[in-house]
Amino acid sequence: MVRGSRRREAVLGPAGAWWLRERVLGRFPIPILLGQSVLGATMRGGRAVLHVSGQDGRSRDIAADHVIAATGYRFVAHSLPFIDATLLRDLRCVEQVPLLSTSFESSIPGLYFTGIASAYNFGPVMRFLCGCQYTAERICRSIGERQAPSRSTLAALVSEHNPNSS
Repeated sequence: MVRGSRRREAVLGPAGAWWLRERVLGRFPIPILLGQSVLGATMRGGRAVLHVSGQDGRSRDIAADHVIAATGYRFVAHSLPFIDATLLRDLRCVEQVPLLSTSFESSIPGLYFTGIASAYNFGPVMRFLCGCQYTAERICRSIGERQAPSRSTLAALVSEHNPNSS
C-alpha cells in the first residue's frame, strides 16, 4: 500500500453531498446501510438477496423487497476500453489509478489524465469543473515544451511517405 493511500481513499471515494446525511438518516422507516460494496445479487423467494462487503472487509447477505444502490463511481485505469491493452501494460498505477507527473502525464509519454482519474494524485477538486483551468494549463505547457522535430526530420518523414516530394 502506498503511504497515505488509505487516507486518499477515504477522502476521494464516492460520496454524497455533506448535507444529505441529516436529510436521510433516521427520517425513513427503512434501514440505510452506508459503506457497503455490492459483490453480487440473486433472487430468492421473490426477494432480492445482496451479497455485500463492508468497509471492515466482512461480507454478508441481505434480503430485501426493494433495493436502492447509490454506487458512486470508481475509476479503474485498466478498464478503459478505448486504450489498447498493450499500451495499458506500461501504465504505472496505484490502486488502479494512474500515477501522474505534475503536468498530469502518465508513465506513458504523451498520455494525460484529467478529472476523476487525476484526483488521486492532485486532490478532490480535480473531479469537478473548477479544476479544469489548472489542469488545462499544466497539460498545454507540458505539450508545448516538448521538443518539436527538426526540419530535416520532418522532411525525411514527408519523403518517406510521399516518394514524389523530393
